[in-house]
Amino acid sequence: MGLHDKLAMKAFLRGKGSEEFKKASDNKANAAWFLLAVSLAVSYFSDSKWYLLPLALMIFAIIQSISATLIAERIEKLERPSERDNGE
Repeated sequence: MGLHDKLAMKAFLRGKGSEEFKKASDNKANAAWFLLAVSLAVSYFSDSKWYLLPLALMIFAIIQSISATLIAERIEKLERPSERDNGE
């Protein structure tokens, strides 16, 4: 059982649904695009290395988005009944 499986089970037991994690994933992906734009703007208008800060935050947002997507997929599996439980 991997990390995302454990996190999904914990969230499922707390009553969290896959839709919440899908929404969080979308929010983090949108934040990543915004941070990319900020990083590009800073690098264009400045000769300093300050563009690396939003770039690092963008990478972190991308990792969070991927993680939320993986957890949402695992929660979806927990939400729907297994075919084996239905006797098929």
